[in-house]
Amino acid sequence: MRAGIRVSDTFRVVLGDTREEVIEGLDNSGIKYMLSFDKVQNKSKETIIQIPALGTEVSLKNDIVVYMQSKCNDYNSLFDSYDMSSIDVIKKIKETMATEFEFRKKTEFKIESINLKTLDTNMIINDNGSNIRVHIQRNNKHELYISTVKYE
Repeated sequence: MRAGIRVSDTFRVVLGDTREEVIEGLDNSGIKYMLSFDKVQNKSKETIIQIPALGTEVSLKNDIVVYMQSKCNDYNSLFDSYDMSSIDVIKKIKETMATEFEFRKKTEFKIESINLKTLDTNMIINDNGSNIRVHIQRNNKHELYISTVKYE
């Protein structure tokens, strides 16, 4: 499974990626970024990489991606929910996430909560014993997009 946020047509930041993989991918894609935080605290190294043009932030702990947050942009938008019923939106979320994150046959997917008015959705994905929490939001144009992805 590749749970993460797409930041260009050719590159996606994925939970579990190393710092080197992220920086190399950003550099190769020509994406401008900045290391806004990079320190060792309590024997643990913490790094935050910001991509201002996309409104995206990637957090690393001991040089491993553990959390991503993004505003809606062309790369993390899932689909347009305009004129869709809530049931159809739920089905489409499951189908889209399975494709986007490349679910395996044994991947467990559970919608923890959904606000039927705003369609804000919290889900938990279990893959080989790792729990991943994903938050999806809808913008004012009815586009659903991945807002946060993190290890539980």
